[in-house]
Amino acid sequence: MTWIKNYYNSSDILTNVRVAFPFNSELQGWRIVEDSLVLKGKSIDEIAHASKWVIDYKDNPDEFPINSNFFRSDEFKDKHEGKHILFSGCSVTYGIGLYTKETWSYLLYDKIKKNEKVSGYYNLGTPGTSIFDIVFNVFKYIKKYGNPDVIFIDLPDLNRFYALLDSFNGPFKWQDKIEGNPLDFIKNNFFHASQKPNAGENFSFVYEKLIYTYQYLSMLETYCKNNNIKLFLFSYIGMLEHFLSMTDISRYYQLKSSKIDQLVYDYHQQNKDDKFYLIARDNAHPGTGQHHAWAELMYEIYLGDKNVNWRRFN
Repeated sequence: MTWIKNYYNSSDILTNVRVAFPFNSELQGWRIVEDSLVLKGKSIDEIAHASKWVIDYKDNPDEFPINSNFFRSDEFKDKHEGKHILFSGCSVTYGIGLYTKETWSYLLYDKIKKNEKVSGYYNLGTPGTSIFDIVFNVFKYIKKYGNPDVIFIDLPDLNRFYALLDSFNGPFKWQDKIEGNPLDFIKNNFFHASQKPNAGENFSFVYEKLIYTYQYLSMLETYCKNNNIKLFLFSYIGMLEHFLSMTDISRYYQLKSSKIDQLVYDYHQQNKDDKFYLIARDNAHPGTGQHHAWAELMYEIYLGDKNVNWRRFN
């Protein structure tokens, strides 16, 4: 599998935020709200640690608030009138660099809402998170708020996991003595991270993550099948698509890049004033055109699949 060697070709460990609640069954979302556009009523001092792009838009905050669990979502509830739809993913689904109503998940929700009664907009998207955290959060949500009727997930990179770092001195040294409560040690020293071992390192961990990725998605798929939950998985990562195409994960939908490109082009032609159609306001994440394309394609898949049995409809 030479594609793995080409993909994991550096020794970089890119950390995000500390894994604050690894042993907590409660849902906890993105606590750094300053990295969203939800800044209404905040002073410059209160957003001093926000990225420049956020400060540039402080006078035009997102009209869609963060909920009490720190997700860009309606408040979660356990009683639903109408179809109960759940969205999840990483920073792309959270919508860093975009207003909530510009994200693929909200656009898709809005399309469904126009033709069906829905319970609300429920989104677990969390920046920097891995497939493992995404699946675990879905089960945390189900435990407290019940089974959704439909789940949509935009899956992130394969290389996301956790990194063990010393907060002040760089990479953690295993020769340092580890004492005390192991749960506290993990909470204090582990971060969400993208890890790319170089060719000189042991590749077993790379393959372990492939195994875990398959197993987590398979368990989620099995749960959804047994509980009559419609599951829709897709990704913006080509390497993940290549890997999943080798497996029997049946609820993964590969979106053709040619269709995405055409839809982004069409969106741009119809929205010439939108300068963020390719790259979002943070100059890093996918722009509005990409999100419109994903929403359009996933809506087509949803319409073709919603009235058939659980097995994937091709």
